[in-house]
Amino acid sequence: MRLFLLVLVLLFGGCSEPSSLTFFAPAAAPNGPGIYYWKTSWKLNERAKAELLNSGTKQLFLRLFDIDYDFNRKQARPKGLLQLPDSLGIGKKLAVVPVVFIVERVFRQGVDVEDLAERISRTVSGISAGHPELSTATRWQIDCDWTPTSRDSYFAFLEALQKQNPALTLSVTVRLHQYRERTKNGIPPVPEGLLMCYNMEPVNEARTKNAIYREDLLRGYLKAPPYPIPLDAGLPVFRWGAAFRDDRFLGIVDDPEGSADVLRKVAPGRFLVLRDTTQATTFLRAGDNIRHDGPGDLKTAVALLKQKSEVRDLLFFDWREGVLEEYHVGEIWKEFYR
Repeated sequence: MRLFLLVLVLLFGGCSEPSSLTFFAPAAAPNGPGIYYWKTSWKLNERAKAELLNSGTKQLFLRLFDIDYDFNRKQARPKGLLQLPDSLGIGKKLAVVPVVFIVERVFRQGVDVEDLAERISRTVSGISAGHPELSTATRWQIDCDWTPTSRDSYFAFLEALQKQNPALTLSVTVRLHQYRERTKNGIPPVPEGLLMCYNMEPVNEARTKNAIYREDLLRGYLKAPPYPIPLDAGLPVFRWGAAFRDDRFLGIVDDPEGSADVLRKVAPGRFLVLRDTTQATTFLRAGDNIRHDGPGDLKTAVALLKQKSEVRDLLFFDWREGVLEEYHVGEIWKEFYR
């Protein structure tokens, strides 16, 4: 807790114009299979530890905190800092990559990108100082769904962050629409990235077929020419239910595939609520509808990604106990790296 408070002080303690020079650290070679951890506390029992370490996983992408814009204080501030125990319990068996998620609107508020880069650098370093697995990291990753409107500010921030941390390899996430629509979205000024092959449709629209993954959409996006920087590819190993009353979105609920006692399957991936119930804090009435969103045939996705020359490593989002066995991730990795 003391470290948590210190981190907050470092980030918000307390200019120059961002440099127009793109400063690249050397692009790293392929690093092997990896998975994301996207929760607010780190818990690893012995069974989960064995599953993680014996699966062939080589990299752990660990979300440390989010950054959003506080309109009352008129500054970017952190949310959801990851609570870490004294030890992660994985020693040197996995390469850990710190990840920071930044809400896109931060870069539409005229923030001082040099200052933001400095505060994020201090915060990541402060959190990492007490954990050898993090303090020895050679790569950091920034996750932001930038738009043409926020692009220039975001790219200037990336240049500042890389320049302030010249020994690090800086990676960013790239959505599929950014991958394909490069003229208006631009290419981020970093040596490498992660292509997010999930969250393909709006979850809150009733006409959406599967918000998490659609093979036909992935196939279409991947027709674009090779990306100018090396990429890893991320595939989903998560699922949820999207609840609707008529066409009005109610919220994310439990995966309907496992709730047959209160639901009736009325079409592939579509379920009818039979009686009033509450799921994931969302109240549902009889007659509401739930759409199943989740991964498709991931082996087909692997075959598509293997055809892309710029794709190096295969990652999965996100890890929880049992997920590697449930989705046969080890077999998928063997196919990808074969």
